Amino acid sequence: MTIVGVWPSRLLFYAGHLEAMPAWRYVLYVSAPFVALSLLPLAVAKCVPSTALLCAAVSVPNALCCGGDLVIIACIIAQVPLRASVQNQGWSTWWKAAA
Repeated sequence: MTIVGVWPSRLLFYAGHLEAMPAWRYVLYVSAPFVALSLLPLAVAKCVPSTALLCAAVSVPNALCCGGDLVIIACIIAQVPLRASVQNQGWSTWWKAAA
């Protein structure tokens, strides 16, 4: 089950997955917002130059705000075997080696 929400006091949008998933899928899940809102608009701006200002207005603020996501991605890739199960519980992320 995936939960999507807003945390107004911290000015955060969030998505959380309640069940365990393979680490490789968790990396894709965590990196999807960064790719969709930071990298994809840059690709669109390159292909359609008339949209460059709008794309930069979406891409740059999102890239600046995604620092936490990039740290999570780097930690999972560096520390967790990609076949292991990963589960997020609040501010903690746990993993268990594949059987």
